[in-house]
Amino acid sequence: MASMDMTHPLREAAEGFTLRSRRIVVPGGILDGYVRVAGGRIVEVGAGEPPAAAGGMVTRLGDAWLLPGMIDLHIHGLGGWDTYDLRPEAARHLGLLLAATGTTAYWPTLATAEWDAMEAACAFWGGFIREEWAGGGEGPGGGGAPGEPSGWAGTGHAGDGRGAGAGGSTGGGGGAGRPGGAGGAGDPAGSTGAAGPGGPAGHPAWGAGARPLGLHLEGPFLNPRKPGAMRPEWMVPPDAGRLQLLLDRARGTVRRVTLAPELPGALDLVRHLRRLGVVVAAGHSEASYGEAVAAFHAGVTLGNHIFNAMPPLHHREPGLLGAVMDLPFDGELIADGVHVHPAAMRLLWRLKGTGRLAVISDAVAAALLPPGRYDLRAFVAEVRPDGTSRLADGTLAGSTATMLTCLRVLVEQVGVPWPEAARMTAAVPARIAGVGERKGAIVPGLDADLFALDEQWRVVATWVEGVPVHTPERPLVVADLINRALAVQ
Repeated sequence: MASMDMTHPLREAAEGFTLRSRRIVVPGGILDGYVRVAGGRIVEVGAGEPPAAAGGMVTRLGDAWLLPGMIDLHIHGLGGWDTYDLRPEAARHLGLLLAATGTTAYWPTLATAEWDAMEAACAFWGGFIREEWAGGGEGPGGGGAPGEPSGWAGTGHAGDGRGAGAGGSTGGGGGAGRPGGAGGAGDPAGSTGAAGPGGPAGHPAWGAGARPLGLHLEGPFLNPRKPGAMRPEWMVPPDAGRLQLLLDRARGTVRRVTLAPELPGALDLVRHLRRLGVVVAAGHSEASYGEAVAAFHAGVTLGNHIFNAMPPLHHREPGLLGAVMDLPFDGELIADGVHVHPAAMRLLWRLKGTGRLAVISDAVAAALLPPGRYDLRAFVAEVRPDGTSRLADGTLAGSTATMLTCLRVLVEQVGVPWPEAARMTAAVPARIAGVGERKGAIVPGLDADLFALDEQWRVVATWVEGVPVHTPERPLVVADLINRALAVQ
């Protein structure tokens, strides 16, 4: 890759900039051209050399791939930082690690835990999203948070899923205060540039990386017969009062709830959540085909990590898996090559089509950590020499993959072309999350959520809403961002 001229990232963000690459992944193809960014948005995409009149700095990426920032709709943690670690610095480090690996937006996911822990985590993330990020969408039953970007897609239409398919390396970098947020010690945002949420120096991405788009509750209304790595004793029957407590604690930031639709009372919760604009997924479930069809008609639009924590396909009882394959559900896929065999992924892709599949990591906090035993709060997981995270009995305990790992599996093992792989990691997740008009593709008018990838599958630069969060001059070093305190002796 040619050297990258990114000496003044703050000035670049403030004044606008142009990225020149011979391999830009745009809807439907790969472009040898340029992307011009101003005001945090993509304002122009063109072939060949950028016009001289465009102005601003030009970063030449050479043969590096330029892709839309990935969106992870299902992540429990990364690099030792867990979504149940209720400290702002933990959430910031999680977001920075995501940005370092090419993910620019995400749904922090809360696995089923003890009730008090779930309430506390909802309260923490509600505050973090509403205050640290000045919003992130209109919440169920209420208006957007103060400082919310104009025109931000809210949950009033998030993830309906009934429409057409979606369109078309490396922390500690930047100084000791960087994970503490913009303006911390060592952060260039603390001494120069525009102030406040409207200017690049005040943008939360400087200190917190990827944008949290809202909260995903994976439970607690799940079938204890399909717990996965979660504890069945913490799963509870569907209860409207309990649900409302969690929604209230999260201050209107819950964007998705995963439940088992066959449980008594579950469909009443589905209809209530859909009235609030919350995406409802079916998962950790033993639903029959008929029960899954009823769930779809009640408002369930998404299949939670397809193939996993549900019965396998049977020709006389297709079950939830068969219903997701048969009906216009969206499906999410842990594309790490471990949870689902590449051949099964290929079959699902051919059946559902790119526009209905969202790749997820389902990563746990042990992801990016070396082999060993780790206390992940909800359970103790062992990262084995083969890189998988497992319980003592061998059950897979979430994933140790990043979205970048999943993208590589899609391209190299499943055989998905780059433009289609980008749709599955960015455009489809954006549509499901209700931000498809703002994110998910390299198209004029969308947020400048981008990352550059070299031939060795290393993320060499990441921009979150036009902010150069990770660059060669100001790198996020994964090893420096990792929390090693989870190891169990």
